[in-house]
Amino acid sequence: MKKNYLWFIVLPVLFTGCAFTVSKTPLNYSYQGETVNFPSSAKIEIAQFIDKRNVTDGRIIFQKRNDYGETSGAYEAEKPMVDIIRDSIMKTFEDAGDTINSNSSKVRLEGDLISNDYQVLMGFWKGKVTNTMTMKFRLVDTRTGGLIWQDTVFGKHTEETVWGGTEVMLRMVKGSIDDLIYMLMNDKFFRQQLEMNGK
Repeated sequence: MKKNYLWFIVLPVLFTGCAFTVSKTPLNYSYQGETVNFPSSAKIEIAQFIDKRNVTDGRIIFQKRNDYGETSGAYEAEKPMVDIIRDSIMKTFEDAGDTINSNSSKVRLEGDLISNDYQVLMGFWKGKVTNTMTMKFRLVDTRTGGLIWQDTVFGKHTEETVWGGTEVMLRMVKGSIDDLIYMLMNDKFFRQQLEMNGK
């Protein structure tokens, strides 16, 4: 009982607030994940991604929760989360030598941000906080509108911490986006379909 009591006091300080507050928290994100080897020379359009989370503002990273699990505020990025993710995916394709958003694009990548949330695993002196970002992606034929490929992709990142704060939150979210992009770009069937239909 003593061990659990300690962590109910310490770990919730990670992302909580007493009154409803919105904290301006620029991500300043750029991909820092593993190198993506993606030699495709595909012609791909990147659609505007859609935020399907239950939030009032697309810039919200995630909601703050108090000790009772109630929403007490939010962390807010410098621009909508879906735009941060989309810009980074576009940069990854460009770095791989693909042609982005040209009039001759053969396929279109669409994306829906489903959720971005964290879980706390309690310990005696340290706890692990895992952030999970969930997106549903679709690859569509721009000429026919037909669906070529779709899947749900998860980006995860875990931080081990004694006393949380904004820096921990930023590392978790950036790490989750890194993992999300890496998982998408290395999805076997996504790569196959892009190679077959994108040139």
